This record gives sequence, C-alpha cells and structure tokens, in this order.
Amino acid sequence: SSRGMAAVARGVLKDLPQAEVLEADIEKDALPPGEYDAAVAVSTMHHIRDAEAALEKVKARLAPGGVIVIVAALAGNPPLTALKYYLEMLRLHSPLRLALAFLRAFFLDTRVARHKAREVHLTYEEFRRRYAAVLPGARTEVRHGIFGYLVWKKP
Repeated sequence: SSRGMAAVARGVLKDLPQAEVLEADIEKDALPPGEYDAAVAVSTMHHIRDAEAALEKVKARLAPGGVIVIVAALAGNPPLTALKYYLEMLRLHSPLRLALAFLRAFFLDTRVARHKAREVHLTYEEFRRRYAAVLPGARTEVRHGIFGYLVWKKP
C-alpha cells in the first residue's frame, strides 16, 4: 500500500509487460478481478495483523499452478552470520553508498526508525509454523543466513 514502493517496483519490472504491481491494503481492500499467476511478499508480512486471512484472500484468486513467495528477515541470527551477509553486500555494492543508506535508515530518518521499532521478526521455526496451516506443503529455507524464504504452489 506504499505508492513510493509501488513506483520502485514498477521501475524494476518495466521490461516485464506481464507483471502488474498492485497498490492495495490486503487487509482492507478487495483484490482486482482476475486470477494471479504469482503473489510475492518481500519484507511485508510482519506488517499484516491477520496473515492467515490475507493469505486465504490471495489463495482464492491464485490460478491453478500459481505461486506465493514470502521473504522475511529472521530473528535470532547469529552475529557472525549477519556480519557475513553485510560484508557480502559491501563486496557487491559501493561501500560509501551502503554506509550512507545505513546511516540514514538507522540514525537520521526517524520515519524508518519508527517503522523498524514496530517490526516483529520471527525465528525460522516461527516463520515456518506461521504459514504451515494456510499454505500446506510450502517449501521453506533460510537464505543468506538471515532471510526466511517460502514458496507455495497452488494445486
């Protein structure tokens, strides 16, 4: 439901004409008509109060063979694992740009600080259990040592 993030997503997906970015509050708004081939939630499910109800709404509109992907930062990451991930990010991205982003996000931008203060991250086991009932048979794994990944395919 963020216009700014939707604009970024549209820019990233501009070369995929079959991709559509929707701006909606999954808990309040009706989904546009039609079936969906995929639904992707990256670092968003921790904002949804009733994840099961939201996922049931999406599942109902998912085409047979459609996929739900959920990615979330996990709690309880060993410090060395997290450090390894951030060092890899430094290798891949400009150290100055990454440092400025961290500075802004964690110290200067109070909107981001307020947002982060409300976040609740799950351990991998909690992540897996949270979605098991509503997405039976989903594949879950930990990637990069700090992110939970879930993939569910509708029969």
